Amino acid sequence: MNQKTIALAWLNAGWEVFPCYEIDTWAGTKLHTRKSPDTPRGFYDATNNPEIVEAYWNAHPERLVGIRIPASVNVLDIDLKIDPPKDGFEALAEAGLEYPDTFSVETPSGGLHAYFKKDPSRLVKATTDLKVSDGRVLVGVDRRTLGSYTIAYSAAAPRIEDLTEAPDWLNEESEHTGLNLYTGSLNNWFTELPIGEPDGRVSRAISRFPTEDFGHAEMLRMQTELVKLGAERHTGVQEAIELLQALWLHGEYNTLRYQADWNSALEGAVRKFGGRSPEYHLPDWLPGEITANPDDPDALLEKEIALKALDKYMELKATQIAANKIAADGFVGSEEITVAQLRATKTYFLVKDLLPVASIGFLVARSNLGKTFAYIDMCCRMVCGMPWLGKATVQAKILIVLGEGRAGFIDRIDAWFDYHQKDPSLIEDYFFFVDGANLFSDVSIDRIREVADREHVDLIVFDTWAATSGVTEENAGGLNSEALNRTAKIRPIATSLFVHHPTKATEKSTHPELRGSGALKGRADVVMTMYSDAEFTAATGENEDWIALSTEFDHGGKNRNAKTETIRGLYLQDVGEESKVFTQIESESLSLGAREVRKHLKGEMTVKALTASAGKSDSTWKRRLDAAIAEGIAIRIVHPGSTTPDTYKLTELGEKANRVNFSALMNKAKVEFPEEEL
Repeated sequence: MNQKTIALAWLNAGWEVFPCYEIDTWAGTKLHTRKSPDTPRGFYDATNNPEIVEAYWNAHPERLVGIRIPASVNVLDIDLKIDPPKDGFEALAEAGLEYPDTFSVETPSGGLHAYFKKDPSRLVKATTDLKVSDGRVLVGVDRRTLGSYTIAYSAAAPRIEDLTEAPDWLNEESEHTGLNLYTGSLNNWFTELPIGEPDGRVSRAISRFPTEDFGHAEMLRMQTELVKLGAERHTGVQEAIELLQALWLHGEYNTLRYQADWNSALEGAVRKFGGRSPEYHLPDWLPGEITANPDDPDALLEKEIALKALDKYMELKATQIAANKIAADGFVGSEEITVAQLRATKTYFLVKDLLPVASIGFLVARSNLGKTFAYIDMCCRMVCGMPWLGKATVQAKILIVLGEGRAGFIDRIDAWFDYHQKDPSLIEDYFFFVDGANLFSDVSIDRIREVADREHVDLIVFDTWAATSGVTEENAGGLNSEALNRTAKIRPIATSLFVHHPTKATEKSTHPELRGSGALKGRADVVMTMYSDAEFTAATGENEDWIALSTEFDHGGKNRNAKTETIRGLYLQDVGEESKVFTQIESESLSLGAREVRKHLKGEMTVKALTASAGKSDSTWKRRLDAAIAEGIAIRIVHPGSTTPDTYKLTELGEKANRVNFSALMNKAKVEFPEEEL
């Protein structure tokens, strides 16, 4: 589709247009996501000048066409997504809401943009997941209106006067947002800020900065507070924003992704709240200047609060500098490398695409979920040259540092070898143990190093981080960095894997976040999280307390050297009265779309037949079928020279995935019932 043609068509129909990125594009440390404006001021730079449109799209013919929505238009944006699941059509149907015929365009994801006209004097605001008058929230139903934009997906463009009136439920008035819009650039906004140290209001805002990691919502709140203070002409706002940025991007979070989040959020806050507030008058004093009226107790109290807040600010800044210095102590220098050396650089793995050689890793899970059984299974499989979770392993010698007691530990390894019928003599040859550790003790480090070097171990497992690290303050970035620095010196060519717990707030969630300072995750090459996978359903008949293992960001994980993923269908197999083995079902772990195809595709069916029998839309089933084909459980049958539409059917693998795994069920039964009864 020719984007310039689309732009000119909409311009000629009376709309203002501007370019948007067609794919995610990095520029420096800023991520321009797909459909984001390729203009300095976003949709504010929309134009109705055909010469500008011609010149721009001649230079950038691939850019998408953004449409600035005027006050006289509402756009109904119906989303249809699999991940995360959204079905705006279904939400509207369940709410009993209908919309009249008007100019509409199907989006690439199968959703819909429906354009309506409205009275421009009625104040409504753009919103995601529209909330209607009775309080219901329509997930997947968005409203685009004044102060927002949409993408033109059609070369056919309507005139506003020809649009249908918006339905009442889409045109309900919203309360005024009270935005204080700023129309200049972010750089200009900073240059317009008054110069000076943080005054009382800014200092108190600084004093409320968190000393631990904080989330996106908290970052937005603090950014907005500081931007509003800047609009009111308070001094010290720029320094406060810079400190907040340093806290947001510390340690592991100093990545392009988090930099992009920061930049995007700050630009939005300045745009919405950065306009100057002329009614504000600067105070007649600044912290450090004794100008408050000594007879005014309120003024003196304000002065005291401000000075204490500044002390807190300096303390935070000093802590950050100290942590950076300690972390830097483990750096050995900057070595020049050639282009040829860089090209020859390759990551080698103990567990393919999961656990690199000479790396630092964390296995994170709440107590009693099975993390000890999980790493024992991994280690035993490495010793026996068996794949772990479908991934090839390298035979390795393993040193396990036991920090939480040694009673019964070897029984778990014996149970694994007995269950898998492997030679138990390998235990003596490939497993080595140290009882207890403190990474801040030179004596402890030397003893671990002695064993590791003597036996030429490839993997050192510390069970657990809390019991072996020697870190007395788990949120202290400097202490955690120093502990990892000392670990790396034990045996540099070996991989260190730390067993660790998640934060209390996340331990029962599907996003178990590694507990302690962000320095840990920042230094780690891989973070594997484990969590209860209650939403997993095995199509083959097994029914267990399912566990998932993930390196994905959305589940608290990390993988610096390979694609992140979530492995499902894991559980603890009983192998005796008190023994368990960590294992995985033999069936597959398919995507949501592929699982739906496996469930509903019976024999040979068309897309229309699937829609009629199982609901959803044609476009939804097309996407699901594409996923199923990519994952090898379905095929498309084309009928050349015929008007018969394409049909689909399950492959042998897809059919197998629907059959009950009697073998797995029997293995479980052997444990639960005496063998003579089977």
